[in-house]
Amino acid sequence: MMYSYFVISAVVKKFVMPPLGKLTARESELEGSYRTAHQRLITNSEEIAFYDGSPKEKQIINYLFSNIFAHANYTYYLRALIGVFDGLLVKYWATIVGYGVMVSPLLLNIKSSQGKDSTDLTSDYIRNSSYLMGLAAAVGQLVLIGNKLTNLAGYTSRVSELLEMVRHLDKAGNEPFEVKEVFRSAEEEREEYKSSEEQIALLQQWKEKRDKQRQEQIEREKSRGYSTRRSTAGKGTGGQIIQGNMIKFEGVDIVSPEGKLLVKDLNFEVPPGRNVMITGPNGSGKSSLFRVIGELWPLHCGTLTKPRNEDFLFVPQKPYLVLGTLRDQITYPHSAKQMKELGIKDEDLDNLLNIVDPKRIIRKNWNWDDTKDWMMSFSGGQKQRVAMARLFYHKPQFAILDECTSAVSEEVEGKIYETCKALGITLFTVSHRKVLAKYHDYELRLDGNGGYTWGKIDHSLNSYASSVPYSQNNK
Repeated sequence: MMYSYFVISAVVKKFVMPPLGKLTARESELEGSYRTAHQRLITNSEEIAFYDGSPKEKQIINYLFSNIFAHANYTYYLRALIGVFDGLLVKYWATIVGYGVMVSPLLLNIKSSQGKDSTDLTSDYIRNSSYLMGLAAAVGQLVLIGNKLTNLAGYTSRVSELLEMVRHLDKAGNEPFEVKEVFRSAEEEREEYKSSEEQIALLQQWKEKRDKQRQEQIEREKSRGYSTRRSTAGKGTGGQIIQGNMIKFEGVDIVSPEGKLLVKDLNFEVPPGRNVMITGPNGSGKSSLFRVIGELWPLHCGTLTKPRNEDFLFVPQKPYLVLGTLRDQITYPHSAKQMKELGIKDEDLDNLLNIVDPKRIIRKNWNWDDTKDWMMSFSGGQKQRVAMARLFYHKPQFAILDECTSAVSEEVEGKIYETCKALGITLFTVSHRKVLAKYHDYELRLDGNGGYTWGKIDHSLNSYASSVPYSQNNK
């Protein structure tokens, strides 16, 4: 009878038992996504800071954490119910059934119990009680082991997924690629990237719309009493930053956090519409200059006049792709809700992406609501095209391009610079490619020893004339 009870209880438990293995695998997956988000944040912290993407990143990480928290609460609640059910089924109800089994010979007057005195009955009761308690304890251990195996199955399923992917990659690695596209001539590609009258009109409308929104934002900041002059450090130390409509360095020293003087007594002025090309050896301070402009580093001394941080956009060589949909890659750090509040539709994003991807390869493969690991899904050229579409979307007053067109053709590169000019975006380009000089008006050359040369580019000679040379050694 006891064995029958345990068999019946095992069948009941099978039907009421929740899928703990799947829940454990899901919890492991959510924890992995949460750790990945933190790792991406650490790895791309500087790019995120340039984009002022901390609110968006906080939203993503909080969302992933809330998923883990809700899933863990649900899982622990089920495990608590299972623990209570197992205790009742194996311990308490089994004990009741056991006592019923022991008393049944007396109640049913079974022949084997007739003629026994109280001593014999007591002996039978003690012996059978110990047997049944031992049986209940053994079955209880089996139930607990079964629960542990169910949890272990959740982790092994995750390992199984990894091994299946490894086998798939090992097999697919030996298969030849399928040819899908036909090579185009340079003339065909140039024709493809020519601006049509319709596209020029759309760019003009986009420029007017974003300029109007920017002006409204500035008016709101003025009404809140935003200060346009401040020191970058406490108690009046450090340089002074003034909000203006241009970028102007006056007596500024660029100093690294290690205390190394990268550029001394920097003086130049960039009004809107004057594109600047910045060159120099590695470690000369090209990226450090932009860290000071973006206020990632404090201003050591001098005066810096610059627009608001919202009027800057930094486009690195390896663009940062956020966790989210394809739409998020264009609007980052804006959310879909913020995009709608600005009155921007998916059709506008299509128009901006078509400028750098006229064959619509990206849109043919993915929809705006698709969520992928975009770092792995996009090729190098597609990443840079998406980054430039993001630049067109935000339409900042100034843009910093740090070798961000190295993976695209010259036709795409030319289209990018022409579009920036049409949108009224003033460019700072960090590059060693002299072919880009035709899109710029001035060149700032850093020598790596604290000195620099500032001069106007002579497009007729495809070179630049040093108009304001300065060196730390010849001061």
